Amino acid sequence: MSKHRIYLPDGPDQSLPVDRLHYLTRVLRLRPGDRLCVFDGTGAEWLAELEGGGASSLRVVQQLDSEPQPTVLIRLVQAVAKGDRMDTTIQKSTELGVAEIQPVLTQRTEVKLKGERLQRRQQHWSGVMISACEQSGRQRLPLLHPLQALDSWLSQLDPVGAAYLLNPEQGHRLRELDRPDGAITLAVGPEGGFTEQEITMLNNSGFANLSLGPRVLRTETAGPAAIAAIQALWGDG
Repeated sequence: MSKHRIYLPDGPDQSLPVDRLHYLTRVLRLRPGDRLCVFDGTGAEWLAELEGGGASSLRVVQQLDSEPQPTVLIRLVQAVAKGDRMDTTIQKSTELGVAEIQPVLTQRTEVKLKGERLQRRQQHWSGVMISACEQSGRQRLPLLHPLQALDSWLSQLDPVGAAYLLNPEQGHRLRELDRPDGAITLAVGPEGGFTEQEITMLNNSGFANLSLGPRVLRTETAGPAAIAAIQALWGDG
């Protein structure tokens, strides 16, 4: 089995896009006849072989087993963090099996995003997610939602099932909770945490306080830590 994996949303039956061709032939230095795995983000994966002039196309060698649906669907509502902290959250959450990520702006969010800068950042986050899937062996690409203000997102929220607000000051521990029947939604604040007003809004929207223990985790650490704990306790960890 090839150790190289790439994401192609239309599967392997296509000429390779220029960026993917450059990555395979210039970065990985693959040549015609070399094999790699291709996944389409929906759970399907193939073993394929480079062929054609300049290795510009793929030949399917074998359809591989599909990735099963996750045993627990986890949605992460993450306040946007400064610098590369958001990249870390997206990368590690994807590796750990998150199903959806909803970036939000909060009262203490220090990042200002709009217009072309926002569009570029969303594309960058999508690329981080794709790379994490390629590295970790995931076949299903998580859903990355457009950035919203927290209060706007909450105003449109349908009943969310099990929903937890990570609160280092108070809340239940995971081991004290029964396994939920449906999806789990986790809300993580920015540097400095959610404001009291935001905590009240989240609580009124059905988010129960959840504590991960006595230590205060950084915003880029809290989400992945909670996902890892949920996967170990109730999921495929």
